[in-house]
Amino acid sequence: SAATPTTATSAAATLTVSSGGGSTERVTNGSFESSTTGWAGTTGVIGAFSGQTAYDGTRFAWLGGNGTTATETLTQAVVIPSTSTSANLTFALHIDTAETGTTAYDKLVVTVKNSSGTVLGTLATYSNANAAAGYQTRTFSLLPYKGQTVTLSFAMTEDSSLQTSFVVDKVSVITN
Repeated sequence: SAATPTTATSAAATLTVSSGGGSTERVTNGSFESSTTGWAGTTGVIGAFSGQTAYDGTRFAWLGGNGTTATETLTQAVVIPSTSTSANLTFALHIDTAETGTTAYDKLVVTVKNSSGTVLGTLATYSNANAAAGYQTRTFSLLPYKGQTVTLSFAMTEDSSLQTSFVVDKVSVITN
C-alpha cells in the first residue's frame, strides 16, 4: 500500500482474482484470549499470569519459568491446503532466564509433526542463551507441508535449577 494515495487513469484495465479467496488464518485462538480453546498438551501454561506480560490482549502461554526439572508442551493441528502458494507460521516469543553464560540448559523446541506424532521438521530451538528483553516475532514457512494436516508443537524442557521462561503469544498460520 502506498504511503500517499495514488491515482491512475487507464483506457482499459484487467483485474485478475486468483482462486483460493485470499489469506486464511489456520490457528484457533492463537493469542490465547479464549483460554485453552484449540490447544492441547500442558494447557495450564495458558493464562494471564503476574510476572509476564502478553504481546497482545491479556493472555499468553508461559512455558517454563519453574526453576525445577520440567517438561511442558503445547500443540495444535492446522491444515495446510494443497493449493497454498504460501503458508507462514508466525509467533511472538519472549525469553528471560536466571541462567548465565551461553550453555543451553533450558530449551524450547518448535516442531511440525504428522497426525501420528512423528516429527516432520524442527523449525527452531531456543534456549536460555537466546534471552532478550521484550518479544521477538519469529516467522517460518510451512509450505513444505502443503496438502497435509500438521501439528505445531512448542515443547519446553527445563533442568533442575535456575528458571528460563519461554513466553509465546500471537501464534498464527496464514495460508494463501
